[in-house]
Amino acid sequence: MFCNKCGNKISDSDIFCPKCGAKVADIEQNSTEGSIKEDNVTNTAQDNGTKKKGKAGIIITIIVLILLVAGGVTAFVVIKNTPKNNEDKSVSEVKNGDGGSSSKTSNVNSNADDQMVSFFNMKYENELSDKKKAILDYFDNDYFLLSSSDYDSLQRNTKIYKNAKVHSGIEVIKVLKSTDTECELVGLLFDPEDDGDGAMYTIGDKNQFKQKVLLKFNQQDERFIVGDSISFYGNYEDTTSVDIDGVSTILPTISASKVIKLDYSNFNSDNSHRFSLKDIEKVANYIFGNDIKVRQSVYGEDHNESQLFTYTVTLENQGNTNFRAFNMGRDYGNIFYSMKELNNEAKSIYKDFKIAADFEHFIVSSYDSSVKQVYIEYYDKNYNKLWQRKFDLTNQYETYNSIVMCFDYTKDRMAVNVENDLYLINLENGEDVFKPVLVGQATRVVMQKNGIVLLGTKSKDAIMKINYDGTIAQRLDVDTNMKITGAEIQYVDEKLVMKIAGYVDDGGSVRSFGQFGRKFIVMNEDGTIEMISSDNMGN
Repeated sequence: MFCNKCGNKISDSDIFCPKCGAKVADIEQNSTEGSIKEDNVTNTAQDNGTKKKGKAGIIITIIVLILLVAGGVTAFVVIKNTPKNNEDKSVSEVKNGDGGSSSKTSNVNSNADDQMVSFFNMKYENELSDKKKAILDYFDNDYFLLSSSDYDSLQRNTKIYKNAKVHSGIEVIKVLKSTDTECELVGLLFDPEDDGDGAMYTIGDKNQFKQKVLLKFNQQDERFIVGDSISFYGNYEDTTSVDIDGVSTILPTISASKVIKLDYSNFNSDNSHRFSLKDIEKVANYIFGNDIKVRQSVYGEDHNESQLFTYTVTLENQGNTNFRAFNMGRDYGNIFYSMKELNNEAKSIYKDFKIAADFEHFIVSSYDSSVKQVYIEYYDKNYNKLWQRKFDLTNQYETYNSIVMCFDYTKDRMAVNVENDLYLINLENGEDVFKPVLVGQATRVVMQKNGIVLLGTKSKDAIMKINYDGTIAQRLDVDTNMKITGAEIQYVDEKLVMKIAGYVDDGGSVRSFGQFGRKFIVMNEDGTIEMISSDNMGN
């Protein structure tokens, strides 16, 4: 028989089309135990990119940010509770490995195209309301963070960077244009972030970077002059020939949508961060409603990171103790629970908040390192818990060295990688869509319309694609000497561009990273690899 949506040939046992993921019409089927087909598509490729210097800050930035996105785990207990009484009831237990007991599977209604669009992909869909766009913009952290180590790539790999979202900083050395509507500046490129917590480098730190870039943006109320330090978010255009004091120079060119004048004398200044108080209030109102209060977070009370810049949102008249106070990042768009709501156990517990892709539900992930457990909980807009999943960790997770859990989700399903297994969860009831698939540890999960892409931590099977019936569609080895520790991923002109980061293990302690590097991989929508760059290593 054939899929009535895309025309792909499907077997009678399929619940979802392996190609487009649509539910097979007029077929009723119980939980299946079909064997997983492994299409060993192993490819290796190299580009002629030159090696460049790196620094530990960008790698740690990526790793910490990914750890902020989610908690993580392994063997799990499915816990489901009904909206009527909110009593958790154990449904089944699944053990790690390629054997073990099986969990329940369930059908998911996903015939409509919008059901297949993940929260990650939704940033690129049209016809969204202003409310949804504001929420998506806040959670959109998939900018390529540029430092001096990336400068050669900006000029050599324009095919990769062109139209990509980028974030970095410059110190202004030349004003080329400054009218009432336009501004063009030449500046020295520097990484405006410290170790991922939003802090900024000191002037002495940034002066080590000497590469020039051209920054273009709409004129601000307060004009920029030589010597100003700017953080920016925007899109890479191309290289441009620029005349500087009579000398023609080819410079990487960025069109900025947001520019921020950095104030090194006052880190808490509202103007020195990506999101202002008004930005945070607007997003908080959209998510939690108008009955809230927003204030500047207090170190030691709301969180225990001395250089973390957040605003604390308190929900007024809220009877559910799980939804009283949240911290919202001012540089990195994320929402996590206030320390007070964790009973001062924040040293071992990290609790992260996400809005669902239907904008009508909430997803809460909790990581407790002291008892090695992670929970995923699903709530309706009235803060009633609909179901809960628990994962018991068995592996050791060291700071700056491991990704505990990563996930992506559509309106009706959630793909979760935890301790080598991939789970696809029905968001309606918290049950498995297919039996968990052994895929190895991943740093990122991206749900596409025709399958789930996973970026692993090792060169073997570094990229895998899983069909929505649980079969393995693709395996790809990547020629690299790095242990992959994180990735920045975004869609650029309908291509999935992955900027992976890692280090060469020098045999030292977990904090002795050795040599750092980065590598680009460009994947087409059909899963084919357009290019893989060489390792760009630094110290």
